[in-house]
Amino acid sequence: MAALTREVRTLSELQDYPLTETLRVCLSSEQLGVTEAETVAGWLGERRVEYLDFSRTGLTDKSLIPLLTAIKQNSHIQIVDLSSNQIGDTGAIAIAETITLRKRITWHVTCNNIRASGAEALVRALANARHNYSIDLSENGLGNEGALKVALALKDIRGNIRHLYLRYNGIDDEGDRLLAKNLPQAVEVTYRTEAIRLSEYAIRHPWVYLLALFFLPIAIFFIMFEPFLPLLNDGVTGLKHRRTI
Repeated sequence: MAALTREVRTLSELQDYPLTETLRVCLSSEQLGVTEAETVAGWLGERRVEYLDFSRTGLTDKSLIPLLTAIKQNSHIQIVDLSSNQIGDTGAIAIAETITLRKRITWHVTCNNIRASGAEALVRALANARHNYSIDLSENGLGNEGALKVALALKDIRGNIRHLYLRYNGIDDEGDRLLAKNLPQAVEVTYRTEAIRLSEYAIRHPWVYLLALFFLPIAIFFIMFEPFLPLLNDGVTGLKHRRTI
């Protein structure tokens, strides 16, 4: 019978489990400052942890470092989720250095503060890790500069990458041209979706704001006065009835 996997969800559950026990660490309900990150790193050691979920834990470049140091030394980790944090270029470059040592780990880094230089470092490291077939840097504010650096990095060293996801990164028509010119043809890129965010779309199309300003007061009026419409309708009907009489 296969051994059960224990799930650790809070810092208080970081106990002295047997080193042979398989663990999944999901700390997305915690906030990890430097002190908490050092505690987790010290506990991690060579424990048999297959999955690390540090998403939405408030990680910064500084608090990320002790965790990466521990990840480098643990040979069991397969997946690390760092999405929805405050990781910037410095942290991204540190992640890239970790990837070069632990190439079999799958990383999630969407929705952070990674810009051009950090994205370039990540793409080069991930493309070198031959088990990767896609890279997702969505919601990081790369802009056109970041899109260009990512495309050039993949042009230099594509590896097995077939899909590149850059959704919600403020890439405009100029970014279109840069990606089309520099991205390898074998790589499929997705950076626009049918559900375009209003804020990102309106930056390129200011008339959206004008429409919103026009229709918003009308919508507010109907929401506020909707409960009184039946009474108004009854009053109009009664007035018509009296006039008929």
